[in-house]
Amino acid sequence: MKLSNKRIIKTPLGEYHRALETPMHIYFVNYAEGDDNANVLMYDRKMQLVSNNHFANSGMSEDLQSGVYSWIAPKLKKLYETNKENFVDSE
Repeated sequence: MKLSNKRIIKTPLGEYHRALETPMHIYFVNYAEGDDNANVLMYDRKMQLVSNNHFANSGMSEDLQSGVYSWIAPKLKKLYETNKENFVDSE
């Protein structure tokens, strides 16, 4: 499957950087946005928007905790490793 190699998505809320890839989703994160309802964009593997709200943030947190990702941006990896206790518990 050919995926878009887009690394940054620009919106009126700021820049979202490609941060995490799983078998089902690609997540883009706006590291400057503190609101959990607006800081993550979730796309399917065909680059169709799945969620741009709290559900995108929760999905990314669950995928990080489960470790089912195929790629993680160095910046997100560092943030996750130093702040694991602040991520949503998926259980």
